Amino acid sequence: MTMGYTEAVMEKEITEKKLVNLDALIKRLEADMTSVILQLEMIAKQEDDSSVDVGSMFARAKQTIARTPLIQSVTFIDKDKKLVFEAPFDPDLPVATYEYPDFEKVKWSLNYHVSDMIFNFRDYRAVTVAVPVTTQQYTFQGIVIAEISQQYLSDPLETVTLSHGGFSYIFDRKGKVLASTNPADIGKDYSAQPIFSLLSLDRFGLVRDTFQGEESIIAYQPTRMGWGLILGIPEEVAFVPLYRLAMILRIGFLGILLLSLFFIGMGMRQILYPITKLTQISRPTRSSL
Repeated sequence: MTMGYTEAVMEKEITEKKLVNLDALIKRLEADMTSVILQLEMIAKQEDDSSVDVGSMFARAKQTIARTPLIQSVTFIDKDKKLVFEAPFDPDLPVATYEYPDFEKVKWSLNYHVSDMIFNFRDYRAVTVAVPVTTQQYTFQGIVIAEISQQYLSDPLETVTLSHGGFSYIFDRKGKVLASTNPADIGKDYSAQPIFSLLSLDRFGLVRDTFQGEESIIAYQPTRMGWGLILGIPEEVAFVPLYRLAMILRIGFLGILLLSLFFIGMGMRQILYPITKLTQISRPTRSSL
């Protein structure tokens, strides 16, 4: 009864803490991404209807990267999918076509788009945010793409989970790991994990399930960008204090039992020995008979 009550109290405390931490991480992530979108819109803003001011865009992009650690580079692709510049590295890229996966979505919606894990024009793995470049009359002129620092995405996850022995992941819409407390997992496909099935159904909450071969307590929630975030801890790690308490209680109960048997034995000796002695003395001897 003691262990069962203690486990219930600990589980409630763990789940409440995980849900609070998850909510805080979601709010921070969404606020950071909203900030990136607003800054990209400032970079893409045009004052002239006749042409695109590439020089001003490049200068604004460099300034944005310098003050925003979440953005590691900004690329501009014109309406014909031609690479124009990559800030802060190269203001004049060689003429080449970049088949950005979400180009058509941004072009026809004239709205921002947050990507899944993709490969950039240098064939490196990347996570991006893209916004359209339009004239004052909303004529499409291309897109500005910001590559997001995956290390920056992972930092808040590590702050919340590593000190407590837990784990956390950010997944894209296809189940690829965008950020994690384990850098080796970035880019891996976790779409087969049961927890991703819950995220893909746009659900949120808390579950006890197997994750990477360990029974774990996992809080999960999708974000407005379409990504999913999980925050969990293996039960063996979560209930370590409970296991220690159980061991202490077992040792304590065993000690009490042994002491009880010792005192019972001593008590029986002190009570039964005089009675036995009196019984022997009071018995008639054969000579008296």
